[in-house]
Amino acid sequence: MMKGNSKLGWGIVFCLFIFPLFASFSAAVVCDASTEPIIFADTMPTEALIYEDTAYYYDINASDPNPGQNATLNFSDTTDLFNINPATGVISFTPTHAQVGIYNSTTALTVDIVVEDNETCGDVAFWGFEIVEVNDMPVLTIGNFSINEDVYVYYDVNATDEEDGGEDAGNLTFWINDTTLFNISASTG
Repeated sequence: MMKGNSKLGWGIVFCLFIFPLFASFSAAVVCDASTEPIIFADTMPTEALIYEDTAYYYDINASDPNPGQNATLNFSDTTDLFNINPATGVISFTPTHAQVGIYNSTTALTVDIVVEDNETCGDVAFWGFEIVEVNDMPVLTIGNFSINEDVYVYYDVNATDEEDGGEDAGNLTFWINDTTLFNISASTG
């Protein structure tokens, strides 16, 4: 994790258009590093591994060294993985198979945690972690049907596996346990 102060306020913007008589500007917010809110480094998550399909919960804490301004701290993040609670700093989500991967400053998948006060001055903390794939059991689909006596029956058993892209069968192996009533193809079901 890297941490650093960031000037999240906006500077003065002055634009001249084609007609020099018209000008546009916006007010400036000047942020003083000694009064900006800060994210406590010791409250940033230290987990390097987060597991797919497992609920994750973490509470980020920050402080405003200028409490006299009655500031309300606002947390935000730069990822689609989860939404941090803007008022409390709580991260709560359950990663999916599609989110498996490494999230850090050396990949295109980065996670920045931001805290701002009423004046949009604040702090940014960078969080790196890996969402680890968990091998889920394949899902076997067998419909209801009736079988008449002395009639040949053909039935194609279907199964999907999340780790195999959800494709039918793929790298699955089918087998039956202790029956002589029917046979099953190990590769196709």
